[in-house]
Amino acid sequence: MQSRKLQSSRGLEAKGKEEEEDTEMRRQKDFDQVRLIGMVHAMEIVKKYGIEGLEKDIQARKRTNVNPPMYFFDLDQCTDEIKCWSIKRVSILAMAALHDEFGFGPSRMVKFLNKMAEASALIQSGEATWWDYSQEIDSQLGLNIVGTENGIRVEMRTKKK
Repeated sequence: MQSRKLQSSRGLEAKGKEEEEDTEMRRQKDFDQVRLIGMVHAMEIVKKYGIEGLEKDIQARKRTNVNPPMYFFDLDQCTDEIKCWSIKRVSILAMAALHDEFGFGPSRMVKFLNKMAEASALIQSGEATWWDYSQEIDSQLGLNIVGTENGIRVEMRTKKK
């Protein structure tokens, strides 16, 4: 009886080692496949943007610690479109609120939109950041804008006397 248990135990050990080896082989195969995909991706970047493009793509991936399944150049174009779409949608909401709550008409609305466009251009050019605007709103108005699941919430800072 004892020898049967020992044989059974050895059989389980051998089976466990085989499964570990299979897992390691699958892991190595997956790694090799990912490496090949990366090499093909690098080759496509070099063909499209040259070696300088590959260097820029690698630097961007290191800097952001993000590895999107597309070129950073294409990602920039995609995010630019998303930014424009987002700014347009936020502007529409702001215009509706300003008109409904404060009676803004066409001339005041154009002034507002021009100021938004100016601020947006400063952010796009890197002369200002969202953080800069957030800090300015907090220091001058005492308002803190907090992101929530449903949009935003504004918290009013109590003034110290």
